Amino acid sequence: MKLNYRLLERMLNKFDSLLTRQRVVAYSRLGLLTLIAILIIGSYTGDIDTRLFRKGDFSAFYTAGIIINEADSKESLDLYDIDKQESIQEEAGIIESGEMPTAFINPPLMAWLMTPFSQMPYIVALNIWRVISVMLAVFSIIILTKLIKLDLHWWDSFTMLLVSMPGFAVLFSGQNTFFFIMLYAIAYYLMVRRNDFTAGIALGLGALKPQLFLFLPVVLVFQKRWNALAGFTAGALVVVSSSIFLIGLDGIAEYLKVFDSNVYLEGLQVQADKMHSFPAFIRLILGMGLNANYIAIVTLLVLSLVFGYFSLKKGLIFSPPALLSLSALGSIIVAPHLFHYDLSLLVIPFLFIYGLTRKDTLNYVRRRNYRLLLLVTYVSLWVSFFVTETIRVQMPVLLIMGLFMIVLLDPVVRRQDEGKPSQDGLLVKS
Repeated sequence: MKLNYRLLERMLNKFDSLLTRQRVVAYSRLGLLTLIAILIIGSYTGDIDTRLFRKGDFSAFYTAGIIINEADSKESLDLYDIDKQESIQEEAGIIESGEMPTAFINPPLMAWLMTPFSQMPYIVALNIWRVISVMLAVFSIIILTKLIKLDLHWWDSFTMLLVSMPGFAVLFSGQNTFFFIMLYAIAYYLMVRRNDFTAGIALGLGALKPQLFLFLPVVLVFQKRWNALAGFTAGALVVVSSSIFLIGLDGIAEYLKVFDSNVYLEGLQVQADKMHSFPAFIRLILGMGLNANYIAIVTLLVLSLVFGYFSLKKGLIFSPPALLSLSALGSIIVAPHLFHYDLSLLVIPFLFIYGLTRKDTLNYVRRRNYRLLLLVTYVSLWVSFFVTETIRVQMPVLLIMGLFMIVLLDPVVRRQDEGKPSQDGLLVKS
């Protein structure tokens, strides 16, 4: 047994020795060049259907913008009418007759934000949106890399994001997750400067995609960040009130009905193999007939009790990067639906945990284990994208839960009476 333990330690140490900063950067650049080459060669040879570049979730945003633009009044604004969405996508040449449309299920304000794009030809709008997404990601990565004080250039962090399965999927499908990473990054910047209320407002705008911020109120409440919580509430109210102004209370009622409709239950929830939340993990194993919303509520309650225990009973006070990392990880874990591209939100805890491994405050074994867990999680997201539909198990979910426990249980601790909390540290123990 002792011999096996020593052998395992030697193997782990050997793997870790390969994870030098220079090699990780080189591998990510090579991966990016490989992805680009595959796309170009596959498109040229016909092995990749170029029509795939036209499809994706952006079509839902584009369709919603058209509906807003063409509506004569609130009464004619059938924003969540799936038949109308199908007709618009067929007319725009996004789908063929009889194909299922990509349904719009975001709050109404998101549709209004997309109205400028809906006045352009679809392909032009899609590619402009992709460029904007890249700019948002670059802006976010610059903030995160500098504030966490990584020994990485921002462009290397950005390359790793693009080469990751979630980052690639965001650009490929025209998703909007990079916008919400930007909200987290701006909030981090503001929290470091003790502008908690303004940071909360930025985070509250995340109500445009609430599943990415589900655990944030729990974190703010148990950490007693009342100014940030007030700002978060104000930001969320901006989204809610603007949405009511756009489509009225009857329209809001129609929006809420979406989550009990066949469009949601049979169109989205059946795609659990493309999700990496705990509800999807359970449904893949125990049966797709289980209600994802109920599982999400139970998961949220359990995770809240765990976080509340360590916050209140153990007196742990988390600093901005740890607080936002826990929010991102917790939201991913509890979300009733959260697709592969939304996992690009993991860039926040990934960079934070990687930053910890560059400090002497952790011993070598912990630093090594953290680096290896990050690597395994990163690679497993690509692997699971191709195999989960067959094996019906989302292994990355367990790894993401492991990342959550790392931030929660293995912090760098110092007493509050030794000085003010470090803004780039993990927490202070009172």
